[in-house]
Amino acid sequence: MLRDDFNSGSKPDVKTYHIHLYYEVGKESEPQAKALAQQIARLFPGQVEAVHEYDKPGGPHAASNVAVHLKGSGFGDIVSWLQFNSGDLSALVHPKSGDVIKDHIDYGLWLGPRREGLLNDVYFEKKRRERSAKPGIPKL
Repeated sequence: MLRDDFNSGSKPDVKTYHIHLYYEVGKESEPQAKALAQQIARLFPGQVEAVHEYDKPGGPHAASNVAVHLKGSGFGDIVSWLQFNSGDLSALVHPKSGDVIKDHIDYGLWLGPRREGLLNDVYFEKKRRERSAKPGIPKL
């Protein structure tokens, strides 16, 4: 049961989101992910800001992926469509709130099969250490 104060908590001001469609280079999932990202861009032209392909792991992502950058106003339509059209791909949907750790780990939504090892634990540990070394920044 929802509390009366359920929607009264503070929320980051989020204007954009990312969808990461993960794939393995040279495998069947690679053209599937790239085609799905292009399909999203075609179906939601006013809501998709950019599509970027990352054929190798980098930053918070431990696997190759296609990142679809979308406007916050397109979140509901695109994510509800993607729920039924992501096939066998693993997809992470996360806000861009300015907190890379919370965005990917705490606020992220997973669609499709959730496969371990898609996020880079070493990257997040490094970010946590950096954050804890700076005074006045909350420790996570």
